[in-house]
Amino acid sequence: MHSSLIASTLFAALTAAVPLSKAQVNLQFGISVDGDDATTRQVPFGKLSAGGLPKSTRLVVGNGIDAPIADDKIICQAFADAAGTQKVGTPFNNVLPGITVGDGKSLVTLGSVFCSDAAGVAAFSSASSGKPAVSEVTIQLEFDGGSGAVQRDVPVNGKLTPYRGPNVNSGFILAIEGEQPVDVTCETFAANQKRVGVIKGDGSSEVFDKSGKDVAVEAFKCASA
Repeated sequence: MHSSLIASTLFAALTAAVPLSKAQVNLQFGISVDGDDATTRQVPFGKLSAGGLPKSTRLVVGNGIDAPIADDKIICQAFADAAGTQKVGTPFNNVLPGITVGDGKSLVTLGSVFCSDAAGVAAFSSASSGKPAVSEVTIQLEFDGGSGAVQRDVPVNGKLTPYRGPNVNSGFILAIEGEQPVDVTCETFAANQKRVGVIKGDGSSEVFDKSGKDVAVEAFKCASA
């Protein structure tokens, strides 16, 4: 099934109460790091917003307006081009940090932005890039100073996946058929959903405790750009 059709199916259930055409997302286009000079602009939920975006060095999600999901579930992806094919940074929401545009110093005009839920953003990015979306990744987790290791398969769906196993200190995502899933990031949580790290799909190792202690990880949440 084509990914754009999948995205449409997902939205059909989400928008039964509120028409999707009315759903908006407030985005803050900032110039300085503190955000005091940010310009807020409304973009449509579930549709690519292209053209007329303010110049900025930083982009942060504000809140949804008549959106069919909670504010902290809204994910946005920025693009350099108006067609939404050249991604700028990684997906972000009002919980994850915003993205820095360009070198963070010079004002840059983005070509477009797409905001939806995690599955919708993944489906749109997959359709625009022509690559199939990654549905699952394998995370290798190491403990006892790297002398021990376990592996866990985690779905890439933007949802919490419980972890049951030994305490661990670091982790990295394995390659899929020889290629790293660079568009995937996996948040790692300890007790009370305290985030202890973000594992990137580029194969780099994420350390959960800089002192070298093993951490009682309870869940992962993996999403694709």
